[in-house]
Amino acid sequence: MSFLQNPPAIVVQRNTWWCWAACMEMLNRSHPSKFGTPVRTQAQWVALMQASPVAHVALNSHQGINMSYFPQFTNALGMQFHGWIPPNSTPDLAYAERKLHRSLLLGVIPSSGGNSHFVVIWGFDNQRVLYTDPTPGRGHSIASYSLVRQQRLLIAWK
Repeated sequence: MSFLQNPPAIVVQRNTWWCWAACMEMLNRSHPSKFGTPVRTQAQWVALMQASPVAHVALNSHQGINMSYFPQFTNALGMQFHGWIPPNSTPDLAYAERKLHRSLLLGVIPSSGGNSHFVVIWGFDNQRVLYTDPTPGRGHSIASYSLVRQQRLLIAWK
């Protein structure tokens, strides 16, 4: 299993809660034909979501995404999604790789304190997942398949 897209240009999230908006900006810059032109900034993605009919449930008070409403969030953006939540299911990385052939993937992974964190997945190579993390100082990163398979993983694509 190996497939790589070009890594997206790194966009650093403007605040703790906007990792999703930074990832949407990365996706938009990489695939303007799918995500719209002109390319939206993080603030514009937040404004777009605030204007959405699902804003009252999808956004929390900090303009972060309420993960209980992830399906409504992705639907509002015209994206499809799939998720795996251990112990009931283990991430199927072959399935995720097939979706990567369509576009870069919006990935949601666990982070400290039980929160979720958005990244952009751009490759599967030699038992590793390659992704871009919008956290300041992180950028292009790598995680082993074994680590990813032990965690919750949600992906969305267009």
